[in-house]
Amino acid sequence: MQLHSCGLAAGLLAVSAALPATAQELTEAWRTGGFMSPESVSYDAGTGTLFVTNINSPDMSANGEGYVSQLSMEGEVMNEQFVTGLNAPKGTLVADGMLYVAGVEELVAIDIAAGEVAERYSAPGAGFLNDVTQTEDGTIYVTETGQGAIYALQDGELTQVLADPMLAGANGIVADGNMLNVATMGDISGGFENLQPSNVKVVDTADMSVSDYASPEGVGALDGIEMMDGQVMVTDNMGGRLVSIAEDGTVTELASVGGGAADHEYIPEEGMVLIPNLQTGEVVAWQMN
Repeated sequence: MQLHSCGLAAGLLAVSAALPATAQELTEAWRTGGFMSPESVSYDAGTGTLFVTNINSPDMSANGEGYVSQLSMEGEVMNEQFVTGLNAPKGTLVADGMLYVAGVEELVAIDIAAGEVAERYSAPGAGFLNDVTQTEDGTIYVTETGQGAIYALQDGELTQVLADPMLAGANGIVADGNMLNVATMGDISGGFENLQPSNVKVVDTADMSVSDYASPEGVGALDGIEMMDGQVMVTDNMGGRLVSIAEDGTVTELASVGGGAADHEYIPEEGMVLIPNLQTGEVVAWQMN
């Protein structure tokens, strides 16, 4: 395990943690600290590096102080402020040489090779854009947490294509073919401290119908979501857990990762899970054994 720090952050205590085997055995590989509310990690195979969003806005407002950091696969900070001037940047997607970043009310496309913003797509009426994915047909979709909605980038325009009570607190999103799996936090109108356990929803992009993934039973305050061997892997932000949910509804805890776990990245070919933590300001790499 390695410990690195970003910027002027104080050194962080890093203790290697091996967890009892469940569906997988995970061992902490490294952790890097000093981020400003890191919300999302994405892997870019083209550069072999990781991109981390830093919200850097205590009230989640569009203050223009958010930025993206670039890390090596070993957790070394290569460029603390790879791109700056973002508005509470959260979920990310790497596609076709671009890093797409969801901000407060816009989707930003960053040219990775150039290291600069290429396009900004405004979402009129949005106030809490959160995560990004791309379906098999090439369409990019973005969740809107406050509205329980989905936006789509089509013909250069970012427009709302679905709002449904079943998507209350829509957070992480990942495509499976042309289906969308959405990690929800549930009704957030009463504040995050009053959340009730929620689950994963499935959106069929053919008709925008919404259904439960496997089971309507609540799992937690779900944040990040990735596909793993035909299952979904989600972070429980409040419960501090990384769990998998099988198609039959079986929930398996993969690791105890601490409250504040947000939008993780899973790299199957490396057997690695990267989890940003909003509370500790760290990114932690877990190795599957």
